[in-house]
Amino acid sequence: MVVKCKGKKYRLNKDSVFGYTNGRHEHFRFYKSYDEEYKIIEAGNIIVYSYPVKIWTGYGRFIRTEQRYFFSKTADSPILPLTVLELKRAFPENLKFHTMLDLQFGNIQDIKEGDIFKINELLNKSNK
Repeated sequence: MVVKCKGKKYRLNKDSVFGYTNGRHEHFRFYKSYDEEYKIIEAGNIIVYSYPVKIWTGYGRFIRTEQRYFFSKTADSPILPLTVLELKRAFPENLKFHTMLDLQFGNIQDIKEGDIFKINELLNKSNK
C-alpha cells in the first residue's frame, strides 16, 4: 500500500500496519488477508466494527450488500460477529454481563445498529 504524509509517499506492506484513517477521519482495521478493512465504530473496552457483507441467494446470485457489526476484545484480538452469544463467549466469567445482555436484548442474537453503543456501557456497568 502507498501512504502519503506531508507530501511524501511511503510504500508499506499491509501486514505491518494495523489500519488507517481516511480523509473523513474514519478509522479502519486490516484483518485476516489484509484485504478486509473493518470500520471502527467505537473503541471502548470492546472495539466495535462495521463491515459490508454480500448477501447471496441459495442459488449463488448476489442480492445486496448489508452492513454487519463485529467486535474484538482488544485491538489485536480476533474480530467476531457482534451477537449476544459471541459476547458471552468472549467474557465467560462475567455472569453479570451475561444477565445484562439477556435483559437488554432478550432472545435477539444479532445486535442492530441502534444498539451497538449499549455494549460498552453494559460491560462497564457489569465490571463495577
